[in-house]
Amino acid sequence: MYGLIDTFPNRGQVWPVGARGDTAGRKVCLGYHVGSTVGRLKDLRNRVSHHEQTLAANHAGRHEDALSLARAIDPHAAAAITELSAVPRILARRPRF
Repeated sequence: MYGLIDTFPNRGQVWPVGARGDTAGRKVCLGYHVGSTVGRLKDLRNRVSHHEQTLAANHAGRHEDALSLARAIDPHAAAAITELSAVPRILARRPRF
């Protein structure tokens, strides 16, 4: 668990203790948030790699998941990723049904 704590030095700004109803201590809370965030990204990656349909996927949510992980590591890196990302522009052009 300490490897996770050292990997995400800005975790408190991204995933505060008690977020999402988690009342456990910081170590459990951090493990939950990192695990669930990475799990959602992994599920989308697997769908893409298996050439499955991804039109109904929550692309904005997965984009935010990726940015949350980056922010927890380094806010400046997350800002650079946000600036370079085409995801918000593409999602804005997506037809609504």
